[in-house]
Amino acid sequence: MKIPKPSKFTCQSCSGKARKQYQGLYDDRYGAKGKHDIYVCQHCGFGKTLPGITNKEIGKFYQKHYPLSQVDIKQLTNKPTIPNKLEAWLKGLNHTTHWQAKKGQKVLDIGSGSGRSLVEINSIGGKAYGVEPDPTGKSIAKKAKLNVFTGFIQDNPFPDQMFDLVTASQVLEHDPDPNSFISACVNKLDKNGQIILSFSNLNAFTRHLFQKRWIHWHVPYHLNFFTKKSIKLLAKKNNLRIKNLTTVTPNLWTVLQLQSILIGLPKEGAKNPLWPQAITKSKKPSSNHSKLLNFLRSATKIAETVIAIPNRILDQLLLGDSWLVTLEQNEK
Repeated sequence: MKIPKPSKFTCQSCSGKARKQYQGLYDDRYGAKGKHDIYVCQHCGFGKTLPGITNKEIGKFYQKHYPLSQVDIKQLTNKPTIPNKLEAWLKGLNHTTHWQAKKGQKVLDIGSGSGRSLVEINSIGGKAYGVEPDPTGKSIAKKAKLNVFTGFIQDNPFPDQMFDLVTASQVLEHDPDPNSFISACVNKLDKNGQIILSFSNLNAFTRHLFQKRWIHWHVPYHLNFFTKKSIKLLAKKNNLRIKNLTTVTPNLWTVLQLQSILIGLPKEGAKNPLWPQAITKSKKPSSNHSKLLNFLRSATKIAETVIAIPNRILDQLLLGDSWLVTLEQNEK
């Protein structure tokens, strides 16, 4: 992955000038080598990870570092229990966009991963289709009898199908070109269809508080970071109107953020035992480190409960960790 670092960057949201705000960040979860910088537009606040990773690299990169091969097919296809609206709101789980699917809708879920989202859409009564760049997702889908296209939304998956709802939970920040991503979503919408997205909020309270230690930089996987202004510009470019815009902070995310601060950063290239996908392939932590990890994990449920009220307040102030946005096409 040898991409030269630019001395300046033109914003993908408004074409304004951006400047480097953070430098030398690296993958502190799964151990991918390489350092990256965060550029922020001086006009609309859009943030970009550079050099990041390209579309050509994403499939193999995710296959290596997001190990979908660990998925248990039997557990995957078990009938899901979807929380009610109150529970989802209290726990900050309503950033999960596909849960807004309705019975009878044809739904395209982008970044379908293991396919669990498709199982849940089908259980709601929708007809689910998925898009996933990691080729492992295709083999899982075949075993689970799910409709999954290997690639990107820009590749025009399921060319003969149009959809009532296009969903993408924590996906837009992963795409090298957010403009073409949104445009491609629009092209898959049936008349009166909606796009529901959740993605990282650059103006989150935790980002301002923890700066370079904010866990949602998550480089090089996260490439884009949005403010309210940059979201509006993105919607306008694609002739979309914003039906709903709010922020959501899963309580577990806040707990993981605090745990990450306590555990400390691994060295570049090392896996972090705090993150589940890294545990099975990481070296066994030291005895003292294991004790701290076990204590933190045992206290997670209590911590999630304590953090619920502050998180709901931050969400109302649009200072939560994730945007949740519903987009509709403007009438022509």
